[in-house]
Amino acid sequence: MEEEHDQFAEILKSIKSVTVATVNLEYEGSVLKEEGFGYLVPSNQTSNVLGVVFDSCALPQLNRTGKGKTTRLTCMMGGAWFHDLFGDPQNVDSDHLLSIAKEAVRDHLGITATPVYSAVNIQRDCIPNYKVGHHKVLDDLDDYVREQSLPLTLLGSSYRGVSVNDCIYEAMKAVWRMRSS
Repeated sequence: MEEEHDQFAEILKSIKSVTVATVNLEYEGSVLKEEGFGYLVPSNQTSNVLGVVFDSCALPQLNRTGKGKTTRLTCMMGGAWFHDLFGDPQNVDSDHLLSIAKEAVRDHLGITATPVYSAVNIQRDCIPNYKVGHHKVLDDLDDYVREQSLPLTLLGSSYRGVSVNDCIYEAMKAVWRMRSS
C-alpha cells in the first residue's frame, strides 16, 4: 500500500501510539475497602501509575473458584510518559515495575499485603495518542479514500475513539453506510 498510496501511508503514520505496562496483582481475601471498577489518576497528580482496575469487581466471572476469595487488580503505567518514567520499553526492569505497582496500591488503597500472584506485561505502542488536530487527520484520510475511490473503511482505536464501545459504534455506522449506498 505504501508504494501505491504513499500520501495515505504518511497520514496513517502520523497517528502515533504509546506504550503501557500492566502489572496484575492478586491478593488473598477481600483487601479493597470499597468495591468498584477502579480509578484513573488525574494528570495533575504526581504518580507513576495511570490507574488501577479492580478486576475482581469489574470481571467477577474470572475470579478463581474453590480456593476462597481473592482480590485481583491491574495497574496501568506509562502511556505518553512511559519513556520519561521508565526508559526504553525493550530494557525496562519488570521487578522495578512490580515494585512501583505494589507501592501505588499501598499508597492509594492502603493494601499492605503481599500479592500471592503477580505478572508484568509491556504492551508496546498499544494505545493511540491523539494529538490536537486529530480530527483534521481523520478528515484528510476520509478525503483521500473518497478522492481515490478506495473500497476501504478505517476502523479501530486509532481513529474515532479508543474504547471498545467506540470501535463497535464506528463499525455499526460503517455497516449502515455500506448498506445504504
